[in-house]
Amino acid sequence: VNLTDGDMACTGYMGSGAVSPAGYDTTVTFILTEPSSITWMWTNLSEALSLEIFSDHGEVHPSPGLHYYTSGTTIPAYVENDTVSVSEGIRYVLEGWEGTGSAAGSDTTSRVNITIRENSTLTWLWKRQYRFTVEAVLELGRPHPSYGTHWYDEGTEIEGFNNLADRDYVCLGYDGFGSLNDGIDTFFVVTLLEPSGVEWLWIPSDSAVVLQVNSDFGEPYPSTGPHYFRIGTEIEAYVEDTIVGDTLTRHTLQGWYGRGSVPAEGDSTSITFEIEEYSVITWNWLTEHYISLTYSGCGSYTPAQSGEGWYEERSEANILSLIHI
Repeated sequence: VNLTDGDMACTGYMGSGAVSPAGYDTTVTFILTEPSSITWMWTNLSEALSLEIFSDHGEVHPSPGLHYYTSGTTIPAYVENDTVSVSEGIRYVLEGWEGTGSAAGSDTTSRVNITIRENSTLTWLWKRQYRFTVEAVLELGRPHPSYGTHWYDEGTEIEGFNNLADRDYVCLGYDGFGSLNDGIDTFFVVTLLEPSGVEWLWIPSDSAVVLQVNSDFGEPYPSTGPHYFRIGTEIEAYVEDTIVGDTLTRHTLQGWYGRGSVPAEGDSTSITFEIEEYSVITWNWLTEHYISLTYSGCGSYTPAQSGEGWYEERSEANILSLIHI
């Protein structure tokens, strides 16, 4: 039925038989299985009070939109289901509600009784969540998040990790999907912006060898620490050439030292090799500090100064400052 008709407003209905006994909407759905009736309730629009319902998701009662009631009516407002799936891996979860007028306030519940005495609003609040799946052909180690399905709020930063080895198996890293890219580490950090997941990769330990990466600075690939690789894997290792600690300190790459399948030494920022045995790559850095020269208390004289610049850590610096009078 229409919400209003001339100077009258519909405040709901009374029902019998297959129709629910009472309702506060201007629509009603039922299956006719017996003699039934609907009596629409009307009041003068000038005497009616409004309750406007807002909800972007779910089945809520009263339904979203504008409703009219007589003063003093108590309306049971509620959400049918507090979790609503909208597509594969995406859902909305009720956070609660907030209101104005006779519904003034807020709460985290899915139900509230409103005794209407003034024009009011009620807004149901929802948050978006994404599914994050953790899996493996062999469910080894003790991963975090654990194996299975998890749900997180949109924008959540997940710090995941797993064991490097478990019994006679070693972890080569992981395959990721959604917001997570593939990786060769046993840890990851991802900000969840879509349905996502990780598959941990395990192989028998006798099929793998270790590459130990050492670096005091930068973000080398592979990262600092031990990594397992399948025997015969071609690895391209690399790192930045300069790391600026602050405006007065810098670290400059001098090259690398290697053991095992890694060549003994080199002066480049990258190296490609095929790993066949336990191997080590150590990135070698030179740390320098900048000495800045200033002066004060010299009146109108400008001192002759020398020695400003970059110096290797623990080296001697020759600083000179002269005033000719």
